[in-house]
Parts: sequence; structure tokens; C-alpha cells
Amino acid sequence: MKKVLLDTNFILRYSLKDIESQYIQAQKTFKEIESGITRAYLSLLVINEFSWINEKYYKVPRTIYVSWLIKFVLLNKVEIVEVRKELVIQLLETMLKKNLDLTDLYLCCIKEDKKVLTFDKNLLKIL
Repeated sequence: MKKVLLDTNFILRYSLKDIESQYIQAQKTFKEIESGITRAYLSLLVINEFSWINEKYYKVPRTIYVSWLIKFVLLNKVEIVEVRKELVIQLLETMLKKNLDLTDLYLCCIKEDKKVLTFDKNLLKIL
């Protein structure tokens, strides 16, 4: 079974359908998750960032994006990744050295054998 770790912009493109080429790519992955071909891993940080961007930037009503997110998280092949304190310290120290955000660094640290799916060009450079 294919394992993927989803970045915020990947689930945003799917939920918002605002960039057609990226939506089509994300739609294919989401169909694989729904059918059980792919197991998706989702960070609490990504959920937080997804919520913030929907509400503050895109002005999507909470009732819409939270309902969508709950439906997605409840899929059998979606798992939430946990956070360890030591990792948080490591991430914060790395943030001082590199121009990357916390969520991107976190995904790189926890990916293990999973492929990170993202449209973020800065994150793609370090994967």
C-alpha cells in the first residue's frame, strides 16, 4: 500500500478547487485514499494551518471547511500523526538556521517511509 503524508496546500487545492492542475492531481490521490489503495497521514499542524488559511485568508465559513475536514479525517485510510517534544525543539532550532516554516520542517522530520505530497516549491527543494 502506498503511504503519503499530506501538506496543507495539497488538501487546500483539493477542497477549494482553485488551481485546476493541482486539483486534478490531488483529486486522483484522494480517490486512492477513499478506495483504500493509499494510506494518508495528516499532521495536526497541517489541520491547524488548513483551518487558519480557510478562515482568515479565503474567508470560508467554519461550518463548510470543518465539515469537509471531519469527513476526510474519518476515512479509514487517514491517520493523524503525533508530536514528540524532542522533535519540536529540533524543528525550532532548524527554523533559526533555514528559511522554512515549522509545518514544512515537521513533515520532513516525520515522513519516514512516506512520500510528502505538496505543491510548495520551497518544501520540494528539501525533500
